[in-house]
Order: sequence, then structure tokens, then C-alpha cells
Amino acid sequence: MSADPNSVAATPDGVVVAGEFEGTVDFDASAGSATRTSNGDTDLFFATYSEEGSFVDVIALGGTGGDSVVASGLAVRGDVVALSARYEGTFDANPSAGVAMLPDAGRAPSGRAQAILRFEGDDVQFATL
Repeated sequence: MSADPNSVAATPDGVVVAGEFEGTVDFDASAGSATRTSNGDTDLFFATYSEEGSFVDVIALGGTGGDSVVASGLAVRGDVVALSARYEGTFDANPSAGVAMLPDAGRAPSGRAQAILRFEGDDVQFATL
């Protein structure tokens, strides 16, 4: 389907690209494959690429509604990635088999909620706004 990157941050070893995607997307442009499938409408992603542009890793997460990274809401420091996200409905902020469920956005006046997500290895922290 499609990916819509809207934020880029430089790292000492390359770049991190973040945005939203829909359907099934392969984030590795080489002969390899790094496909992710959205859980619902749109999900958010952040992908890491080397200085040479080679794919390193991708994290995709979201819920059943429309989820996205807020443009310019991406920061990288060492191995820590922080991003600002908007989501609808429920949202699992843990990219692994565990669950880190954010509060239901349906309670927000707009039906969308915002959260700050912080990733460091397998550790995920978040705060809803």
C-alpha cells in the first residue's frame, strides 16, 4: 500500500524516518524484506537507515483507528527515539509481544488523543497529553 514519512532526524550512524503507513509496506528497498502491516486505518512507523542508506530496522505500531506521527515530532539521541503521536480509539504503544495500551482516544473531545512515546531498545515509555 503506502507509507507517508513526515519527520527525519539525523543520528551519528545515519537517519531515522518517521510517519504513517497503511496496508502492507516493505520498508527495506534492497533485495531484503521488512514488511509491516497496519492494524487498522493507518499506523505509525519509525525506520532506521545507515549513512549509506541501507535499511537497519523498523518499528511499526498502532491501533484500529487512524494513527500518525506529528510532523516535526521526532527526536533521536543516541539509542533513544522519542516521537509525538496522534491516535484514534485504543493504541498499543509496545512494538513487541507485550502490551502498553494507551487510554481510549474516544474520550477526547476531538476523538483523537496525543501521546509522547520514548523508545530505548525494548523499553517503551509514554505520556498522554
